[in-house]
Amino acid sequence: MSRANEPMIDLYIQETNQLLDRLEQIIMECEKNHNLKEHINEIFRIMHTIKGNSMMMMYDGISELSHCAEDIFDYYRQHLDIEMEISVLTDIILEILDFDKVQIGLIEAGEVTQPAPPSLIEGLREMLEGIKFMNPEQGVKEEGLNIAFESKKEKALKFFMPPIGEENLSDVVEEEHYFKLKIIFEDGCQMENIRAFTIQHHFKNFCKEIVTYPINVVDDEQATELIRKNGFHLILKTFKSEEAVENEAKSSAFVLEYDIKEIDKELFEEYQAEFKGDKKKTRKVPTSPLEPEPLQIGSEDLISTESTLPPKSVAAINNAPTASAPTQTHINVDVAKIDLLMDLIGELVVSEAMVTRNPDLSGVVSESFEKASRQHRMIINELQDLVMSVRMVPLALTFQKMNRIVRDMSKKINKKVDLTILGEDTEVDKNIIEHIGDPLMHIIRNSVDHGIEDAESRRLSGKSDIGKIVLEAKHTGGEVWIVIEDDGKGLDRFKILEKAEEKGMLSKAPSELSDSEVFNLIFAPGFSTKDAITEFSGRGVGLDVVSRNITELGGTIQIDSVLGKGTTFKIKIPLTLAIIEGMMMRVGNCFFAVPIINVQESFSVKSADVIIDPNGNEFMMLRGKCYPIMRLHKKFSMAAKTYEIEKGILIMIEYAGKSVLLFADEILGEQQLVVKSLSKFMRKVRGISGCALLGDGKISLIIDPSGLVDDER
Repeated sequence: MSRANEPMIDLYIQETNQLLDRLEQIIMECEKNHNLKEHINEIFRIMHTIKGNSMMMMYDGISELSHCAEDIFDYYRQHLDIEMEISVLTDIILEILDFDKVQIGLIEAGEVTQPAPPSLIEGLREMLEGIKFMNPEQGVKEEGLNIAFESKKEKALKFFMPPIGEENLSDVVEEEHYFKLKIIFEDGCQMENIRAFTIQHHFKNFCKEIVTYPINVVDDEQATELIRKNGFHLILKTFKSEEAVENEAKSSAFVLEYDIKEIDKELFEEYQAEFKGDKKKTRKVPTSPLEPEPLQIGSEDLISTESTLPPKSVAAINNAPTASAPTQTHINVDVAKIDLLMDLIGELVVSEAMVTRNPDLSGVVSESFEKASRQHRMIINELQDLVMSVRMVPLALTFQKMNRIVRDMSKKINKKVDLTILGEDTEVDKNIIEHIGDPLMHIIRNSVDHGIEDAESRRLSGKSDIGKIVLEAKHTGGEVWIVIEDDGKGLDRFKILEKAEEKGMLSKAPSELSDSEVFNLIFAPGFSTKDAITEFSGRGVGLDVVSRNITELGGTIQIDSVLGKGTTFKIKIPLTLAIIEGMMMRVGNCFFAVPIINVQESFSVKSADVIIDPNGNEFMMLRGKCYPIMRLHKKFSMAAKTYEIEKGILIMIEYAGKSVLLFADEILGEQQLVVKSLSKFMRKVRGISGCALLGDGKISLIIDPSGLVDDER
């Protein structure tokens, strides 16, 4: 496609990804609840929209698969008395979703999409044949059984649970119908002419003849404005019923209202001539009782005079509250623009400080200037909070994807596992969402494969056959806790130590290691307690990814486990990566900030309290525990204002259950900081994760607690 079409491709990708995610969530919920009927209309609309959009964009593989699946759901929603074996349907729909996601990835990469797999197409067609066979109106009499019937019966029984009763396969005599349809799109949906073309394309699939007004919705420059002002009009000749035409209309994307009415053949021909002829021609009042009022094509009375029936609202059909045409309340914005806006607000903070702390104003007393400065600062703070709220998104979609992982693994390794999700409405920064998915996936897979026992082992342990995994998120102050808990066999301390000794990973005697230290060994690269490599585990890379990604997010992870009872992973991550609450400190002429979530306490000490080992390392005993002291001026090779321990200050920071005492000249207090990335020359400095601009224009380095704590280990 030409570059002129790229905005349409981006819109297609965005809409399709959203629809696929929603469809996966629905189908998983239907399988879990063993109830497809409740969501059948929404599933049909999603498939219908994906099919139509893909046809319009000429992605044939996606559209062909979606069309086959759409036929199944369309038939099933018209025959809800059929009881389907939903797990079989779920399997094949998830295969379609996986195929579609791969194709979307190819489209994003600018590559050519693939044709639909013949096996999937055949599977969908066999399923539809089975559905039709189970419909009493489409069966055959018992005495008319033959080979064809037995073949259909065999296919049908693959998908359906109830017994087959007496069937009656009757011939259906199709009758021509004529309809007049008006469609009004939602305000602000944009590209009304393209959406009208998509609807027209859909109707061509089952209409013998179709005429529209405007006639040429794609090439006519005035088509968009005409449709936006007067609606999109169609006259149809079809063998389908009014219900089928209505379903097609209401399931189309961005349709706000529609008005459908059956007309006779004579009136259809009059409309046909009028639509294709002079657009200003006025038709005489017809003798048909179906059309009581004249219709003036192209006049401002086009909508109000064509029907005495009230238009049908799609929102009302879906049992959603509706009024007159609603205004658009949501827009999609590129994350890069939000990031740029955040950067500009950071610059605004600096420029505000340059004005209010200008040396030329030193000693000047002005009440009006102080008042204006306070107002300016308040507005900046509100802007900052507003941008942060825009960046926040719920964890729901990320959490819901874990349902698919649990389902697929449970079937492949023959375990029964139930996943419970709590706190999915918890919101975090967009950047956090992008990095938390992989760690969650690996932990969930670890819980299913390593943690949950098979049914027989669980019964012997007095547990239910079905394993339980709970995934929960919650806010605690300025951070988010994500907890993954299972009721499996728990971590075996002795088995972990045995594997660690084999790999030479222990730095001290096993008896000196706490349970927390032993459990943390499973995060080491290449570590696995599995004796054999399988599709899901045994390579020792999963939890290594978890530890690395969580550390990059500035978070921590800890493990609690009881042998035979289960394991709990607790992930603590900051609410956002863009703004942090930091404890400010000074070392010489340099400023440092430590994320407040890692700060435990601060205090002054006397030199007599410091313990020095033979290697010159400094330690301090506090409440019965020994903590190492790290002098920041030594760590980063800089000059300090004071080198005497009693004249400075110690700040205790904690990461992953380990603590270190940082020595600095002084503490400057707590401050909210806009995080900036480091230049490529400083990214290799261990213990520094970023920087921030202070109010007076100076730069503060942001300390990475994980790097400092690991160095002291």
